[in-house]
Amino acid sequence: MQELVQSSVARRPSRWRRAFAWSLALAVAALSATLFSARLWWLGELAVNFEFHVGVFAAAVALSLLLLRARWLAAASALLAIVHLAPDTWLLAPASHAGEVRTRSTLRVLSANVLQPNTHYNEIAAALRASDADVIGVLELSGPMREVLERELVDWPHRVGATQSENSFKRSVWTTALFSKLPLSDVRFVQLFDCYAPLIEARVASGADSLLVRLVHLPRPGSGERVDARNAALEQLAQQFEWGPHTLLIGDLNTTSSSPHFAALLKRTGLSDSRQGFGRQPSWWLRPKPIVRRAGAPDWLAGLVNVRLGIAIDHALTGPGLRTAAREVIELPFSDHGGVLADFSFLGPAR
Repeated sequence: MQELVQSSVARRPSRWRRAFAWSLALAVAALSATLFSARLWWLGELAVNFEFHVGVFAAAVALSLLLLRARWLAAASALLAIVHLAPDTWLLAPASHAGEVRTRSTLRVLSANVLQPNTHYNEIAAALRASDADVIGVLELSGPMREVLERELVDWPHRVGATQSENSFKRSVWTTALFSKLPLSDVRFVQLFDCYAPLIEARVASGADSLLVRLVHLPRPGSGERVDARNAALEQLAQQFEWGPHTLLIGDLNTTSSSPHFAALLKRTGLSDSRQGFGRQPSWWLRPKPIVRRAGAPDWLAGLVNVRLGIAIDHALTGPGLRTAAREVIELPFSDHGGVLADFSFLGPAR
């Protein structure tokens, strides 16, 4: 009897180890299944925006399973990690252009979602000035913020702003605007499905070249209905506009490149992701710390969860006649978004 008890105790750690290993593996499998369902339902479409983070988690689980000597489960988790990490990792590879082409003039463009409740107007104005962009697209622009920017951005005398409604501009209303050092022409406004403000379209001349810029803020997903609204706006972008070689789409698309609808937009318009060659460059961050503090949790607990889970929902998509010479995400004071700042070179035929 004593020998049976000792044998049972000896086997117990192995049973617990197997149960823990299978729990980790099933967690990775469940998350992966949710991501793979992105084409089927809205929850999968939301989850797929965090595919890179799931890949990091799967890689950590694979290492843990290896230490637990669950080799087959570790291999499966490692394979899923590679699948989820590959798309964003591929963004580090240099962009390719058909044939060797020479570059002409260069234009610097900034897309900045400044966050509508943000009252740090002067700090935002300073950040926009420091970017030294030729064209600045501002999103979630409140009335007071607009007044400050129109006063402070003296080197950007050419401006156009969309209005959210027929009512006069009120302090509670926010919209979008373009500020430019260079003249803006052929300006028009197009209201897309359920968007916060009309899309702004304007042509910017840069020497002998000109760039057609479109600034847009698509609906924020969060439910099945909201995801459908965002997808309908993406469909309008693909169907209702011509996308020539020197066109640029900037703004908050409220989706990442992991979404199948984002891939469909690129395929149908011929646009390219300017991040290619520059990496992930997340532009929006989920910050648990202020959420936990608002819920009444102590500071030590808020500090414990002070992480910054970033995804790239602010984009600069280029036509085939543009090359991204430089790209970065800059800090926008007290906004939950970073600003997408990029230099675009006009491509000409090889000599």
